[in-house]
Amino acid sequence: MRLAAAVAAVTCLAAPTVASASSTVSFSGRTLTITGTAGADKPQVGYRDYGGSQGFTVYDGTGITAGGGCASSGTNEVTCAGAKPTAGNLAFASVTLGGGNDEYSNYADGIADTVDGGDGADKLNGRVAGDSVVPATDHITGGAGNDELSAGSGDGTTCDGGSGDDYIRCFYVTNGVTVTGGPGRDDIGGGDGPDTLGGDGGNDKISGGGGGDAIHGGDGDDELTGDYGEDKAGADDVHGDAGTDTFVEDRNWDRRQFWSLDDVANDGADFSDAGAADEGDNVHSDVENVTGGYDDDTIVGSDGPNKLSGGSLGDARCSGAPATTRWWARAATTSSTPARASTPSRPGAATTSCAPPTAKPTRSAAASAPTSPRSTGSTPSTPRTTATTARP
Repeated sequence: MRLAAAVAAVTCLAAPTVASASSTVSFSGRTLTITGTAGADKPQVGYRDYGGSQGFTVYDGTGITAGGGCASSGTNEVTCAGAKPTAGNLAFASVTLGGGNDEYSNYADGIADTVDGGDGADKLNGRVAGDSVVPATDHITGGAGNDELSAGSGDGTTCDGGSGDDYIRCFYVTNGVTVTGGPGRDDIGGGDGPDTLGGDGGNDKISGGGGGDAIHGGDGDDELTGDYGEDKAGADDVHGDAGTDTFVEDRNWDRRQFWSLDDVANDGADFSDAGAADEGDNVHSDVENVTGGYDDDTIVGSDGPNKLSGGSLGDARCSGAPATTRWWARAATTSSTPARASTPSRPGAATTSCAPPTAKPTRSAAASAPTSPRSTGSTPSTPRTTATTARP
């Protein structure tokens, strides 16, 4: 009996204790360092300044461990004492997550994030709560997997989706952002500043937003838009690169415009307003196709094969250089018949000529309303939020 009891005691003592893995947080010299695990980490960063207590908070519902400079302050939460960030005294977050489907969210002002999501389908938000009082520069990298990325509003912000089908939105960045989609079918939207947006490999969808943007589709059949809505400020430079690429005039813009695939910065002119200045866009000849907007546009093709479409409403005057396959479109329809000297007119409209124009059309003194009811246009997507909810 005594031997059996001894064996049982040894067995109990030898039983291993299984500890759940959790991300760790440390703080030193104004830098939060967050290290994830191989699982799905979900750290949320904030700043607490009430009740006589100041400090950075990090919450992770999957578990979190306090490292140097930090202490546990509740279930799945740590606090790291430090002064509130200001324009002259920013804080920094260095975040390295593992191979799971991770989520990172920054709810605090004045924290410059450097985030590496690693493998997996990650949701990484450098700035969740809108406009920053204290802007900070973010560097967000998704890694392999279908990631969702957004960034804060500081100068020099970058986002790199890595491989996979990524969704990248940088609406909060007002001073220009650099985005690389990486291999895969990426959906990229810029902010109000002069952005540099590249799709890399895959069939990508890229919208520049406000400001004068440099857009490169990269390899693949890409859909490219310089601006959205009626905010047309900034001269955009649009390259399709390899593949069969399409430039799409924003569907919320109901003005008569001029587009030409000739490598000349004379695109985006508004002929509905005699006093409007030319936008000075340049849709280059490595873009093959153009889709117009609500109103009557003038579209000139390149030396290569083009598909020129009038868009949702209105007719397009379209032409191409010799050896061009020119398609003429009315009300979002296309014909594969090469362009003729003239095309049938819709009731009440003048005959549309597809001969190459010798000059841009003359602006009218006043805008005329579209002859057909406007269909509901799509609006830019808002940044996706993470599945987690912000804590007070």
